[in-house]
Amino acid sequence: MPITLPGSNNDLGREALKQQYLECLRGLSARATNTLRRVINALVGLGVRWQQLLHWAIAAGYNDKRVRRLLSQALLDAGIRRRRSGAGPKIPQESLLIEAYARDLHGQRTLRYLRAACRVAKANDKAQSPSATNRLTRYEITQRIEP
Repeated sequence: MPITLPGSNNDLGREALKQQYLECLRGLSARATNTLRRVINALVGLGVRWQQLLHWAIAAGYNDKRVRRLLSQALLDAGIRRRRSGAGPKIPQESLLIEAYARDLHGQRTLRYLRAACRVAKANDKAQSPSATNRLTRYEITQRIEP
């Protein structure tokens, strides 16, 4: 199935590319996958966002999970990332300052002391919560006594 890219003399236009995109999803063979990637690239080149491509496929009755995987593969192959790089939440600046301070004081033992400080902070938070009883468990007492 030949495809022309936007800007050429035989520009298919957005609607024609949309139809070609849905046809490629219908019969996914190795050849259709290559065509699908080219159609996706052409649609993205026209300014169609991946969310719109997903919406079209779901509206046409295709499996959400499968289409997401195909879109993700095609976009990654084209060098387009759907997500920002880096996983997880950003590390607060205050945490970096605490770690730098502890590292200046304790060097290689920093991780040990920061873990201990985390356990102490959890115990203190638990003790100060309104639902906490006024008794300490053996575990909390030994944590506070041991260096």
